[in-house]
Amino acid sequence: MKTLDLMYDKLADKWGIENRGNGTVHCVRPMEYTKLILVVLKRMQAKNPDLKVFIAVDSYYTRKNIVDALKENDINQDHITILSETYINAKYRYTYNLAIFVGLERYSLYVNCVGTTSDFHLFIITKDVIKTDDLAEIYKHYPAVNTELSANDLNAVNLSSPVEERRVGCTLPTADRELYDKYTDFITQCMNIFGDFDNITKARIGDTKAIKSNQKRMFFVDFFHAKTLADGYRKCIHRESDTNQK
Repeated sequence: MKTLDLMYDKLADKWGIENRGNGTVHCVRPMEYTKLILVVLKRMQAKNPDLKVFIAVDSYYTRKNIVDALKENDINQDHITILSETYINAKYRYTYNLAIFVGLERYSLYVNCVGTTSDFHLFIITKDVIKTDDLAEIYKHYPAVNTELSANDLNAVNLSSPVEERRVGCTLPTADRELYDKYTDFITQCMNIFGDFDNITKARIGDTKAIKSNQKRMFFVDFFHAKTLADGYRKCIHRESDTNQK
């Protein structure tokens, strides 16, 4: 999607230019960490085809997602190593041009082992919530790139993202069902009479740009009065009809 693609480019630009290839990116849903990785790798491999990359992940599932994305986009993996964090040997010296950490929640010994011997570092946070102390430690080594994303940016992402509708049925006790039906009928009648919530608000507090509150109320009082008379008339007709049938 266009909005998300622009955001990945924006984050990659800031990480590479302003942060000089060293920083933390928050990449939570609906954003996809695989797409951010693809943007960064394509740019860096275009400059250096022999770019050596180490990607440390939190789980096999994350690793599989990244591997599949690389294959689908024809990314050369000859110099790319992808391991779960726990498979990193802290006694080994890892020397890479780019170290990417995905889904990890703290600056661990394993992160330090790979990070201190690599030229560039991208720490991708995929969780909504991380302990404050752990986040501060991560920022200490890899400064935040996108903590200042505006509400408009996030709203644009949410509005451009696909939404899956799900409906889950539930059973209500008889008393609750009767109350639910009562409220539903009341809301339906109000919407039929007023048309929308703006008119309801105008009836309550008035409309400074149009008619005054009292005028608005009198209009609806007349409307309700006419409706009451009409309802009463219909009931009389029904009763008379029932009497005649008897």
